[in-house]
Amino acid sequence: YWNSVYPSRGFEATNQPEEVHETKLSTTWAPSANMAATLYARVRYEENDTVKYEQTTFVPGFSVWYAPNNKINLTMAYNFSKQDTENRACVGWYHG
Repeated sequence: YWNSVYPSRGFEATNQPEEVHETKLSTTWAPSANMAATLYARVRYEENDTVKYEQTTFVPGFSVWYAPNNKINLTMAYNFSKQDTENRACVGWYHG
């Protein structure tokens, strides 16, 4: 145990990505002065080849705003979030 685990503790290891690629898109359509609809999406990809880490995030959504008069504003929104993470790390369990 001593000869196989402890020398490996000196290897490079991090929880931070080496590369990050992110794209955000948003568009709004306003058919009148009291109504608007917005579509948006965010895609993010992170990786670190040294520790074999990858994370992909995909977040699309939309919102609708409507003001029937000067005293009432109504907003409805939906947001979906999907994240996949792959990390090939082995964590040792230490006793004593």
